[in-house]
Amino acid sequence: MQKAITLTLPDDVEHFLADEIALGHFQSAEEAIVEALRSHAQTTLFLESTLTPETVRAVREAAQELDQDPSSAIPAEDVAARFRTRRESLEKLTA
Repeated sequence: MQKAITLTLPDDVEHFLADEIALGHFQSAEEAIVEALRSHAQTTLFLESTLTPETVRAVREAAQELDQDPSSAIPAEDVAARFRTRRESLEKLTA
């Protein structure tokens, strides 16, 4: 069953969506949004199925520590660099 809805998008998202349609990646806004939501659902299911209780506990503890002492935060740029390095290593292993 399909139901019509109205969405208000931020300008940057609206422009990105229009560009994606113009480039032929999607035939319509509806198709793009459905694909985005399905992709999000798949990612969520994957993460939920792979996170162990220990990982969840560790994340919660880290969040509590950060709440208590914000100065212990790692700058976002450092985190991004670490993830890039890890991704590059994993890509080399799977190539």
